[in-house]
Amino acid sequence: MSEKVYLKGTVYFDGACTPINPGGTGTFGVVLYIGKNMHEMKGVVPLMDNCTNNIAEYSGLLAAFEFALKHGVTHLTVLGDSQLVIRQMSGAYAVRSERLKPLWDKAVKYEKLFEKVSYEWIPRERNTEADKLSELAYEQFIASATL
Repeated sequence: MSEKVYLKGTVYFDGACTPINPGGTGTFGVVLYIGKNMHEMKGVVPLMDNCTNNIAEYSGLLAAFEFALKHGVTHLTVLGDSQLVIRQMSGAYAVRSERLKPLWDKAVKYEKLFEKVSYEWIPRERNTEADKLSELAYEQFIASATL
């Protein structure tokens, strides 16, 4: 009988709607740690009318789940500076926004693909790597749009 293999990961996520909220371009950054190895990703929220910071944050969380699954993580600690997202995913807050419900539903489905997921809110100062990636995604988006 083979022993079950667990792979623990810690992921930091962030999202932003720039240059204005709502209505700007949504971007996100994700930093995944597996042991001492760090993996990074950044991206732009699919274009939509009236993007918000909360939509960008949820997009970052969804990307974080996908990224962790791609790397084989089974036990995930999720860290983010969005109190709304962390508290909604932890069950402390209800999801009332019709625009966020589909994103929350998708996040819950991803969550079930892991053996264990825990959430922790962290202050922005502890989320600088994911924040920088989100900013970089916006800079790259603007640069590509001006070509």
